[in-house]
Amino acid sequence: MKNLWFLRGSILSMVLLACMNMLWSCSEDEEEVLPPAIELTTQGVEMKALGGDATVMVNVANAVEGAELKAECSTEWITDLKVTESIVSFTVLPNSAEEERETTINISYPGAESKTLKVVQKGMGNMFNLQAAAKDESTIVATIKPDDNTMPYIVMIIPQTEADAYGSDEEMFNDDMTYLKYQAGKLQITLERIIEINQRLGEVNLEFSGLEAMTGYCIYCYGLSNAGERLTPITKVSVTTAAPAGLDCDFDISYDVNGIEVTMNVTPSNNEARYYFNMLQAELSDEEVMEKVMDYLGQIVYLYEQNGYTREQAIEAITFTGPQSYTFNVLEENTEYKGFAFAMSPSAVTGPMTTKNVKTGTVAMSDNIIDIEVYDLQPRQVSVRCTPSNNDPYVVSYAPFDYYGNLTDDEVLPYLAEYFKSGQVQSVNGIYENDLTQLTPNTKYEMLVVGVNGFSPSTKLFRKTFTTPKEEQVDLNLTVEASKYFSASDAAKIYPQEFGPYTQYAILPVRVMADGGAQVYYNIYQGDYCDEASASDDVIIQNLIGGYTDLRTDFFVDFDTDVTLLATARDSKGNFCKCFRQHLMLTRDGVSPIEEYDFPGIEQSSSAAKAPSAATKAKTLSRHAATMQAIPCQSALKKAAPSRSAVVDTQRDAYKGPFVKDIMRRRLPDATR
Repeated sequence: MKNLWFLRGSILSMVLLACMNMLWSCSEDEEEVLPPAIELTTQGVEMKALGGDATVMVNVANAVEGAELKAECSTEWITDLKVTESIVSFTVLPNSAEEERETTINISYPGAESKTLKVVQKGMGNMFNLQAAAKDESTIVATIKPDDNTMPYIVMIIPQTEADAYGSDEEMFNDDMTYLKYQAGKLQITLERIIEINQRLGEVNLEFSGLEAMTGYCIYCYGLSNAGERLTPITKVSVTTAAPAGLDCDFDISYDVNGIEVTMNVTPSNNEARYYFNMLQAELSDEEVMEKVMDYLGQIVYLYEQNGYTREQAIEAITFTGPQSYTFNVLEENTEYKGFAFAMSPSAVTGPMTTKNVKTGTVAMSDNIIDIEVYDLQPRQVSVRCTPSNNDPYVVSYAPFDYYGNLTDDEVLPYLAEYFKSGQVQSVNGIYENDLTQLTPNTKYEMLVVGVNGFSPSTKLFRKTFTTPKEEQVDLNLTVEASKYFSASDAAKIYPQEFGPYTQYAILPVRVMADGGAQVYYNIYQGDYCDEASASDDVIIQNLIGGYTDLRTDFFVDFDTDVTLLATARDSKGNFCKCFRQHLMLTRDGVSPIEEYDFPGIEQSSSAAKAPSAATKAKTLSRHAATMQAIPCQSALKKAAPSRSAVVDTQRDAYKGPFVKDIMRRRLPDATR
C-alpha cells in the first residue's frame, strides 16, 4: 500500500509539472498588454486678463483602437473647448475683475487615469503702470507701460475735482464716449476713426501742456477697442501742477503828460520776469481792473490759439520784459486814468499788481480845414474825396440825412465820439478817397468829417449832403451757369491736400456773365429765395454787393440742403438788372464723374508741364474756391436796413477766452505716436 501511494503521488507530480510546462510555453508566445496613460506637455496654463485662445499638446500612451480622448470644464469663462488626437484647445474670456481666477479642465480616456489641466487667468487690476509728474506750472508728463503690448488703449486728463465727482468707472467711461463722439462730429468722421486716431499701443511717453498752475489733475487710461468697448478697469493717477516762479516782481511807474497824450514808463524790479501793463479809467477798483484785463487777455489768447499758437506762446507775445514805455494818445481830456502792471506766468497766473494814477491835460486844437467832395453819384454807390489843409488826423463818417441833419454841430459830436471810443472809426491823415457802397437809391445822405485828438474833436465839424439818384432796372442779359457739380470726396482722392478738409461737401462751379462788360455779383445762400415774397430784388442786391465778382467761382456746398444761387449785374451808371434766382438741392446721387472736373488753378494746361508745388496749388485754390469760413453757404439772407452811420454799428464777437472753463474739459494728448 505504501508503494502504491508513492506511485500515485509521483504520477500526480508529473502531471502537474507537465501542465506548468505547457503554461510557460504559452506565455512565451504572447506580449504583455499595458493599460492606456494620458501624457500632458504641461500641468497648467497662465492667461492674461484679456483672455484669448490656448492650446495644450496631449499624448495617449498605449492607446486603444476606437477610444476617444475627452476634455470637460464646467467654468463659464472657458469656452470653445475642443479635443483632437493630440491637442486640447479652448478660449478664455476676459477677466474684468481686479483679482486673478483659476479653474481646471478634466481630461479623460477609457481605461486611463484622468488628468487635470490647471488654468490661471490674471485680473485686470494691474494692467497699466502709469507714472505722472508735473514738469512745470502748466505741463504734466506721463509714462504708460501696459501689461499687454498688443492691447489698444486710450489716455485722457481732466481736473481732479471732476474726476472725484464720478461715482464709478462706468460713469467716467460713458462721459468719455460722449466726448469722443463730440470730437468725431466736429471733424466729420466716425467714432471708430476718432478712437483709432487716439489709441495707443505699448509703452508711451506723453505730455499735457496748457494746464492751469497749482491745480490737481487726474490722468487715466484703459483698454479700448475700435468699436468703443472698454477692455479694462480705469487706471488713474493724480498730479498737481507746480506753482509759477518769478511773480514776486514790483514795478516803478512814471508818466510824461502832453495834453491828452500820456507816455507810461514801466521799470520792473526783476528784468527776467514777464509782465503786462496798460491803462484804464481811474474810478475802477484794482479788482475791477484785473477782471476786465483778464477777460480782454483771454480773448486775445483765444485768437492766438485759433491760429495754431499754444497758450504759452500767446502769453509770451502779449507780455514784456525789462523797462518799457508806451504812449497813449486816445485818451479824454482832463480825465484821470489808472496805469497798472503785473507779472504773468506762461499759464496766465498773475502776481501782485502795481498801480499809479495820472491825469490828462486839455486837447490841443488843430487849424485843419477839410474840403469834402462827393462825385460819380450812382443809385447805390458814390465816391468821396476829403482834402485837409494839413496832416493832422481826422475821421470820416456818413449817415442818412434824417439821423443828424436837423441837429447842431455840438449835438452831433457826442454821437460821433461814441464811435471814436468804440474803435468803429479809424482816423486818417492826408487826402482820403473811397467809394461808399450799399447805399439806398433816391436817398439823402450827409458826410460828417472832424479832426480828432485822441477821443476828442480837434476841429469844427465839416458837413456835406448828397442825394443818390433813382434806380432804373436795366436789361443786361445776365447768364448764369451751374449745371454740374462734383464730390469733394472724389476730388480729395486726386488732390488730398487741397480737398481733404472739404470731403463732406459738393463742389459747384458757377459761371456768371453779363452783356456790355457789366459788373456781376453773385453768391449762394442757405434757404429758398426764389419767391420774391421771401426776399425782394432790393434786399438781394444789398446782400450781393461785396460778394463774388469773378466770372467763375467754385463753391463748396452742403449736400441735401436747400440753397439758392442769386446773381445780378450793374451797368456803368450803377443800375442793376433783375435778379437771377435758382433753387438747388445737391444730392450725392447727382454728382458728375470727377474726370469731368477741370480743377481750376490746379491742373496744368500741358501734361508735360512741371507739376505745381502743394503750396502753389493751395494758394491758387484758396483764391478760386469760396468756402465762407468752411461753411460754403451763408446762414441766411440778411434783410436790408438803413445804416445809422458810415461805420456800421457791429457788435464784437463774444470770444470765449482760455481762462474761462470749458464745457468739455477732457483733454487728449497729441495724437502723434
